[in-house]
Amino acid sequence: MTDTSHLLGLPYLQPSQAQKHVTHNEALQQLDAVVQLSVDELSVTTPPETPLVGDRYLVGQAATGVWANHDTEVAVYTESGWLFYPPAPGWVVYLRNTAGFAAYDGADWVVLSAPDSAMLGINATADSQTRLAVAAAGSLFTHDGADHRLKINKDGAGDTASLLFQTSYGGRAEMGLAGEDAFSVKVSADGANWVTALRFDPATAAVSGAAVQQDADDTTPGRLMLAEHGVSRSEIVGTVAQAAGLPTGAIIERNTTAAGNVVKWADGTIMMSRTVTVDIDSVVSQIFSYPDVITTVLGGGFIGAKASEASGTGSSLRRQAMANLTVWTDTDDWEIRLHESAAEDTLEVMLTVFGLWV
Repeated sequence: MTDTSHLLGLPYLQPSQAQKHVTHNEALQQLDAVVQLSVDELSVTTPPETPLVGDRYLVGQAATGVWANHDTEVAVYTESGWLFYPPAPGWVVYLRNTAGFAAYDGADWVVLSAPDSAMLGINATADSQTRLAVAAAGSLFTHDGADHRLKINKDGAGDTASLLFQTSYGGRAEMGLAGEDAFSVKVSADGANWVTALRFDPATAAVSGAAVQQDADDTTPGRLMLAEHGVSRSEIVGTVAQAAGLPTGAIIERNTTAAGNVVKWADGTIMMSRTVTVDIDSVVSQIFSYPDVITTVLGGGFIGAKASEASGTGSSLRRQAMANLTVWTDTDDWEIRLHESAAEDTLEVMLTVFGLWV
């Protein structure tokens, strides 16, 4: 039997040995020095001037003073002075100043680096394509006091930087820069056939894709209306216009002039009215022009403009005049004629006409 242990060199108690406690205490002292090894820093070359019992150091290369010729050894200060313990390959020490570890490789103490971070699987298996893999019910990226930005970078315009959403590892939706610098949102029912739902032009932010109207006549349910095919509030009432039979202006146009009132619709319909004073003592045609242009007359008529004229002095003659009054329309004006004169009086009449302005 050897006098010391094979690994740490702890002294054994020998048969019939006197003062066994000395040997036993020496072994405990050595265990106390090297087990759970922890030091302030790596490789100190100058002994401290006022060490305390129990202080431990890793002696650096070319140490001086009482540490000379004890390079790489573990120095421990005891009641009897400095004791030195040569490390064996594989010993590990905790470095308190860096919260890291160092290991003895047989020649020197080497700081241990973090595990290879080129590939990481958290409850999942990473590979060369998916170097970071996480299997969990959720993942959190949060701020460190203010903002937080998640960046997905690609090499060139023709490459892809996107988020892919899958069902059983089959693609169902993707958003990002897919093969170009325009941001797009794509969907798929089977993971093989894809439809670009939305695409935003990188220069103008103009939108296109299957989720928006394809043209002015597209009324497919569920599609978004484009500005060029819709009408804003400011365009509901304004100036109506058409080009090639299609409305290009407002929906309704309303005007009041000295010649009367006009309401025009974007589909080409026009309605006009005018209040005129008719001489009911004349059977001669009385002409009143339209306040706007009408290309096709579809109908019209007249009514009494003032209810007060239906009663009071001369009312019976005015009612007789209304019964004898006829109105003709053409594309320029109203023409009023009485079958016979009624009295030396006038009558307020509201004329109407409707048709097409295009």
